[in-house]
Amino acid sequence: MKPERPYFLDNKGNVRFLIYIFHALCFVLFAADFVLHRHSYHPLEEIPAFYALFGFLAFSVIILGAAMLRKLVMRPEDYYEAPEEISND
Repeated sequence: MKPERPYFLDNKGNVRFLIYIFHALCFVLFAADFVLHRHSYHPLEEIPAFYALFGFLAFSVIILGAAMLRKLVMRPEDYYEAPEEISND
């Protein structure tokens, strides 16, 4: 059996590097929102960082909605197990 080769994301240093790159990209896009001119169609779109705030709000609503929906549709752990008293004698 061959030894398993290490993958790129198995190294914590590589994961940390990708997270730093992601944060830098987010910061650059956030800063560009204050510098670049946008052609907005609605007055709310002219608020600085509107899309970042709107995305965060939408994400939060989805997560909170999923948590409430889970309470509504959750079943007990043994819901699909067959009852033990039934036998084919």
